[in-house]
Amino acid sequence: MLDLVNGNDASAGTSWATAWKTFLSGPTAARIAAGDTIRIAKTAAPISYAQNAQWTNKSKTVTLTSAKTANIDVCDVAWTGKLYITQAQETFYAKENGISQKFTCNSSFTTGLMAYKATGTINLSAYDKVSFWIFLDTATAANTFKVSLCSDVAGVTSVHDTIIDFAMEAYTWYPVVSATGALPASVKSVALYALIDPGTKVIRLDNILACTTLTLQTMIGKNSAGDTFYPIQSINGTTVKIGNPQDYGTNGLVYPGSTQNVSLYYRPTHLLPKAASSTTVMNSPNKSGALGSLITFSGGWNPASGLRDGETVLDALTGRGYIMGMDAIDYVSFWYMSFVRGSRGVTANDNSTANNIVYGGASFNSDAGVKVYASVPTSNDSDNWIVTAGDYFGNGQYGIYVDGGRCWDIEVNNIIGNQYGVYFQQAHFCTLKTLVASYNTNYGLYLYNSIGLILEAITADYNTSRGINFALCPEIYAKTLSAYNNGYDGVLISECSSGIIEGVDVQTNGQYGISISASINLKISTFNSTGNVTAAFNFTTSQIYINGSLMAEGTKISLSTLYPIARDVFLSIRKYENTAGDHRIFSYAGTILSESTVRHTASGLAWNLDPGQALVKLRLLPNNFKAVVIANKEVTINVYVRKNAAYNGNAARLVLKGKVLTGIAADVIDTHTAAVDDWELLEVKGTPTENGVLEFYVDCDGTAGNIYVDDFSIAQAA
Repeated sequence: MLDLVNGNDASAGTSWATAWKTFLSGPTAARIAAGDTIRIAKTAAPISYAQNAQWTNKSKTVTLTSAKTANIDVCDVAWTGKLYITQAQETFYAKENGISQKFTCNSSFTTGLMAYKATGTINLSAYDKVSFWIFLDTATAANTFKVSLCSDVAGVTSVHDTIIDFAMEAYTWYPVVSATGALPASVKSVALYALIDPGTKVIRLDNILACTTLTLQTMIGKNSAGDTFYPIQSINGTTVKIGNPQDYGTNGLVYPGSTQNVSLYYRPTHLLPKAASSTTVMNSPNKSGALGSLITFSGGWNPASGLRDGETVLDALTGRGYIMGMDAIDYVSFWYMSFVRGSRGVTANDNSTANNIVYGGASFNSDAGVKVYASVPTSNDSDNWIVTAGDYFGNGQYGIYVDGGRCWDIEVNNIIGNQYGVYFQQAHFCTLKTLVASYNTNYGLYLYNSIGLILEAITADYNTSRGINFALCPEIYAKTLSAYNNGYDGVLISECSSGIIEGVDVQTNGQYGISISASINLKISTFNSTGNVTAAFNFTTSQIYINGSLMAEGTKISLSTLYPIARDVFLSIRKYENTAGDHRIFSYAGTILSESTVRHTASGLAWNLDPGQALVKLRLLPNNFKAVVIANKEVTINVYVRKNAAYNGNAARLVLKGKVLTGIAADVIDTHTAAVDDWELLEVKGTPTENGVLEFYVDCDGTAGNIYVDDFSIAQAA
């Protein structure tokens, strides 16, 4: 048992009465073994404020029905600096309303009153805490400063002190909350004091409040499925702005959900000792499990009932520190645990295999929720992680980042409001399934240089850049992708050959529904698109096959003209607009359509070649027809060809390609010579001297009119 509040690391850890207190000194390597489960006491369940709040999509502001705090000073108006203290209004590093108070200490200053602000007479007896933000430009020892509430107008007579009793890192915002205790009934000023000589420092203060349960350390939310609890950037009466610990001004976190006026809750968390730096490892398992015998850290347990009925939330508070370090740790599982407001929630650099994060998550960390590296994937592997049924909201860079890890399984997660939702690099043979990767400020999913990925049931909406990006990812298999309302493309694919995508729905994206480049033999089925601004589908330097499309845009297909001589670049759509018998091939040289009206025979389909370039041949098929033949037997190929009156290109040709098999040294060509609207039989012959595959095609060019092709036949002599 592990109780982060009431435990004792000297105890046995075998019951809640003898529970350990810390990860590092409680479940030591000597005390645990592979297969063990360590139960962790839960943090308290969310608590209602007994009022509604207005949440607005893509806004930082949450509006309360009634205020839960009282302003002592919002730090918008200048304070009075004492001797050797220079006061200024700070408009860059500011938490509330774009202004904070900045105090610069001269080397002649030693201790005592630094600056003060008259507040008018305010009665704070209804509140039991003081909360404010402080920020310094150099690291500072604990107990250097205090903020005092004073009964006089000049900050001299303190009636309540909040001593900053922890060390502070440079260039870091800290949300301070005083110890609980009744606040004074009469306050006339607020003051900043130095208890020891601070040296030449710059101090910033902002948003000084009297409060009870709503402080600058609180996480608030709607307590609803699919959403989370958000950290606070500032409070001013009924206006609460959400923001990550190091957000300031108008940058950073916004609410990513639907606009609602609903009950407001706060979630208690377990506040960890403050990290000494961004890279401080705050907790770590002391021992690895084994294959088939994991060590499990199981959160959410109720010591009173002995049941698991909640979650354990580890909170680093300041956006600094690695909450759970997993370097060289294998076969460890975390259940019903969340890791919030650190630098990283869970992290590993090398040799961290088969770890699990289940029914929890990692949110509002300044770098990443989960970040795992394998510097040399074949030797320092970090493979086979399972990350499922969790929330990864609002991390400064990445929701989940994997570099060099193979065979990960990431399923049923909400990955929302990060910069990148999921970022993969050299993450081969991984599975991503049933993910919501939305409202991220760059990409929902950014998948790079990763082979054999499997994706299913992915929703990637409202991302600032693209919904889903595949780059250098051959042999992907994806099923049921949805990307709506992204800033640029719904799905962007580049250099991803031999992939299969079954089911794509892209709507109202700022550029293309899907954009594909440099990808060969990519197969897509059931492509639906509507409302995308530039076009439904954009492609270049690719060979793409679609089976079933429905595109409601005015511009359905966009083909880049950067590579006009790339004859083998094409998009082939079977059942265009989901119409049986309507098949089309798009290329730079023109379009090829199935033809049911102009036929040589009365049934079936012919091909209609609609060239668009005078200097580039439109070829049927773009990558040639192919036939298996045997050596030393003459092959005869026939086809009927016809032109209409508008056709203005060179005569259509039937071409048997030379130099494909020995015995056919050069192209064998028959050229169409018949009059307009007359069908003509073209024929080419050749005798290969080796077994293999012959290639042949019909081509034409021009800028107007059509060539029709029907009734191919191929025969080889007995």
